[in-house]
Order: sequence, then C-alpha cells, then structure tokens
Amino acid sequence: MKNEIKGWMSEEELDFLETKAKEMDSIVELGSYLGRSTVALANGCDGMVWAIDSWEGSKGLVMDGTEYKQFRENTKCYVNIGTIVGDSLEQGSKWKGKADMVFIDADHTYEAVKADIKMWKPKAKKLICGHDYDIASVKKAVDELLEIDGVIGSIWWQKL
Repeated sequence: MKNEIKGWMSEEELDFLETKAKEMDSIVELGSYLGRSTVALANGCDGMVWAIDSWEGSKGLVMDGTEYKQFRENTKCYVNIGTIVGDSLEQGSKWKGKADMVFIDADHTYEAVKADIKMWKPKAKKLICGHDYDIASVKKAVDELLEIDGVIGSIWWQKL
C-alpha cells in the first residue's frame, strides 16, 4: 500500500520499517511528524507503536500548529498506535518498560541524537534504528555511540 502522508521517508525506507516491524511486538518512535513512518510501523507491527513527539518542531523545521491534528487524522484508523505528546528525553525518563524496537527521528542536532541514543538504547530489546544517517550531525552521533549493522536509504540500524 502506497503511503501518501507528507514526509521525508522514501518508499524503500518505509518498506524497511514495515518489514522490521513485523518482527516486533512493541515499537517506540521518537519524532512522528504527520505519521508517514508511524503508519508503516503500525502496518507491520501487531502490537503497539508508541509515537512520541512534541509536535512543536525542531531546528530547521518550523511547524504551523496543525501538525498534531494532521497526525491524529492520518493515524485515526490504527488501534495499535498510541500517542505521547512530549520531549523524547523527558518521556524516556518516564518510560518504565522496554520496547522491541526504538526508531529515532526526532531532533537531528548532534547533541539531541546522542542524548536520544543514550536514553533509549537501554529501553530497546531487539533493534535500535533511526533516520537521516545522511545528515552529518546524525551520522557523527550514531557513529560515536554505536556499531551499526547497516544502512538502507538513510535509515541506520543496530540489532541488539
């Protein structure tokens, strides 16, 4: 099924996420924007997909205030998507369990990516991955903290 939701994820990347999600019972996505990748994850995963986002934008991405409403509209038919509005680090400090997969695509600054990896890697059981490995700040943070298993499009991943 072609994903028509606005976003930066390629079809190849969406296919990768949906395929990996089929192996998971729980997923946390950091940075969901309008739900393009969230829907791919939910299509694959029979369990819950938790979308964590402030929906306030980040460096280089100015939001107009309608994004959360659009996200809710785009994901309304998915009973396996849970939404948590808030900062990824703040929510990570509150998150008590573990998820099979953590997908990082929130703030793309070096410091933020590094902080998200440090916060969320211990909460991932099977796979930690993220988007925009082709952005220098993301690549630098990932390479400093992880020995990744591969890259498809601009998604990096490490099996745990």
